[in-house]
Amino acid sequence: MDGRMLLFTGKGKLRRIALNAAASQTLSDNIPYFSSAIPFGPDRLLVSNHQNPGVIPWSGGTPHPIDRLYSWAQMLPGGRDFLYTIDDPQLGSQRARIATTDGNDLGVEVVQADSRVQYTASLRSEGGYLVYLRAGALLAQPFDLAGRRVTAEPKAITRRVPSFGSTGAADFSVSRRGVLAYQSYINRSQFIWVDRTGKRLSTASPAGISATYVRISPDGRWLAAAPFDIERGVPEIWLYDAVSGAGRKVVFGPHLTGPAVWSPDSRRLVYTAGRIWPRLSLISFDGTPDKEPLPDTGFMLPTDWSPDGRFILYHSSGLPSLTQGFSSDVFAIDMARNRRVIPLLNTPFQEYNAVFSPDGKWLAFLSTESGQDEVYMQALDRGNDSLRVTGERFLISRQGAQCLRWRKNGKELFYLGSDGQVMPCHSLLVPVECAPVSRSRFSPLMPKPPPPFTRLYPLTYPLMAAAS
Repeated sequence: MDGRMLLFTGKGKLRRIALNAAASQTLSDNIPYFSSAIPFGPDRLLVSNHQNPGVIPWSGGTPHPIDRLYSWAQMLPGGRDFLYTIDDPQLGSQRARIATTDGNDLGVEVVQADSRVQYTASLRSEGGYLVYLRAGALLAQPFDLAGRRVTAEPKAITRRVPSFGSTGAADFSVSRRGVLAYQSYINRSQFIWVDRTGKRLSTASPAGISATYVRISPDGRWLAAAPFDIERGVPEIWLYDAVSGAGRKVVFGPHLTGPAVWSPDSRRLVYTAGRIWPRLSLISFDGTPDKEPLPDTGFMLPTDWSPDGRFILYHSSGLPSLTQGFSSDVFAIDMARNRRVIPLLNTPFQEYNAVFSPDGKWLAFLSTESGQDEVYMQALDRGNDSLRVTGERFLISRQGAQCLRWRKNGKELFYLGSDGQVMPCHSLLVPVECAPVSRSRFSPLMPKPPPPFTRLYPLTYPLMAAAS
């Protein structure tokens, strides 16, 4: 690589573009994401990610799978050796190795870290450095490239630089000639109670907890959030007292953890945990794990639990609007029928963040059916042995949406617009602004609304207040 070509992915395809070119070229039709790409022998390109590495011709084509993981591969000076980092589940950290492009072995281990490892040349000597993270500290360790060994203890450059668990990802980068870029992590989140005008009433958590997602327990007594631990590089699930704001940790460990959803009796939580792909797990209020595992269907993010406790909703892709190479569908787990998985929304569009109405008769969700992320709603048909959506699909939002919540009494559906404002759809106003949409195409505005929702108007308070 001579630094004059940029590789990137878009809509599930690997593309390249010269720095001064006006258009890009497709190299491969089935590489939705990658962590690194380096020359790998004559006229070949090693394209790495965390699960499916492959080699493609430099001219493009279908990747040829290889049986070794070479995550975060970096070509070293000389063009023969490369540095890569792999996750070691037993060690609980990353192992950095140096191998040759014309070989097929694991190479020589050079260092262990909490993140990917990069090599850079020294500006003051003929040696170089390995740069990586440990416990949130960005370190530079002197390294003898010819001897493939470290020559001194690492030195801290700065602290509070985030890494991201077993993925190896981290917020730093170094050039070949020793220029370093990094981003420090700042704890600046706090949950607060406000009224409908946005007036602050009281705090709901300590300050500086580094969390942006929260769910209120159905009994209104607790908040479940997943603040980020900068030293360990993973989110952890905490519960905060809704009155005092005092918190306690209920889920922690080496794995990435994700959003938690309450059971309707406020006694259990379903959440995600996994080294690479999130899977669903259950715990009780005191943090005791559930003895019976939930089904494993791949990437799983929980979004809601039905009011009667029978169904858990989840979707199958993270950030569906960004990961366009992956489908995002909505599923339900039937807790009363041996935890059977039921497909609910499975279309060519990205569908996610589904939530039950408080009476369990409607499903609200986000979809890209109109060409952008919007809120939709569809009726639910509940038989003795299954669950399915039925009837017309109705468009609720019109200028983009990010997430949604129902009011506890079912009279309002709140969503966060793309402009950051909270919007409710109210049941007591004139029925003029909800638009039914077919499953196959975006429909124009129609006068018939899905009961009980009718009209939209802006508010300025956060979504956590919507559940009260």
